[in-house]
Amino acid sequence: MIGVANTIVRGLKAGESDYRGEDVERTEFQDCDFSDTVFVQAALESVTFTRCNLGLADFQHAKLQGVRFVECKLVGISFMDADPFALQIQLDACKVVGCLFGGMRLRKALLRGCDFQDCSFVGADLSEADFSRCTFLGSEFNSTNLQKADFRGAAGYQINPLSNNVKRARFTLPEALSLLGYLGVEISP
Repeated sequence: MIGVANTIVRGLKAGESDYRGEDVERTEFQDCDFSDTVFVQAALESVTFTRCNLGLADFQHAKLQGVRFVECKLVGISFMDADPFALQIQLDACKVVGCLFGGMRLRKALLRGCDFQDCSFVGADLSEADFSRCTFLGSEFNSTNLQKADFRGAAGYQINPLSNNVKRARFTLPEALSLLGYLGVEISP
């Protein structure tokens, strides 16, 4: 497939596409299976993936500008291998399992309503990111900039305020009480 633009693509099956080095602009993919699909060195701009399976998709050195994932399944993806100078992604209501966001600069990223399982955000700049209504199971935050990040309505996170910058981040009760556990504080009913 060479240079996809201004289209809606529906129902692609695994193995039907290889986007290695391709330019994809202003395109929406709906209900596609991109399992193991290669996006190496691709340039994706203003692209939306809706209800797609991107298990083990390879985005190494890919440019992801204005790329939105809606109700997608993202498994085992190393987003940190994408081009760090051309990176702007948004996740809405996605299931995100075993993905790596370590060291990435995702300031003001919209990552709302997602289920994050066993993901790594170590060393990432997620200042002003919106994690509202997300759940976190086994996901790691360490040396992460979460300044002004929005965790309202989020649950299951384990964030040590001593090893992460949480200045002016927003949390809601009762989940925010988990932050106190790292400070040696005991809370009684």
